[in-house]
Formats: sequence, C-alpha cells, structure tokens
Amino acid sequence: MNFKRLSMMSNNKIVTGMANVQQPSKVCDCCCESKQPRKSYNTEIPTKSSSLLNLVYTDVCGPFEKDSLGGSSYFVSFIDDYSRKV
Repeated sequence: MNFKRLSMMSNNKIVTGMANVQQPSKVCDCCCESKQPRKSYNTEIPTKSSSLLNLVYTDVCGPFEKDSLGGSSYFVSFIDDYSRKV
C-alpha cells in the first residue's frame, strides 16, 4: 500500500490503533524495485513439436470404484503437442 493511502487511513481513523504515517522524503531502492511492474505471462504455450503426431503425451487414469458400461476400470488419454487435440 502506498504512503498516501496509509496516511489517509490514519488521518480518517479507518483503522483503529494505527500510528500517524507520514510520507518519507526518500524511498529506499528495495521499495522502488518492489513497486516495479512485472513482465506479463505468455498467453500462448510454445509447442515442442513442429508437426502433427510428432510428440504425443499419454496418461492412464484409474482404477475406478465403478466399472464402465463396457466393464473397464481404467481409461487412457492421448494429447498431441502440436495441435493440443485430445
């Protein structure tokens, strides 16, 4: 929280028991660095493969308490890294 808001909360007695906060004349380097914005995250996940079915991830899930209609208690999933199709 910045010093202006802390001072406003202290002066208006929004927070009980809070000491009077005054804005310092100089802010330390650590405080300045912590206020810097971070780089945004990539919204697109890079692929490791360059064509369809070049890299396929697989996962086995189970056993389940109740069997399926076909009598299976496990299932297998396959995910193509390039197209992200399951």
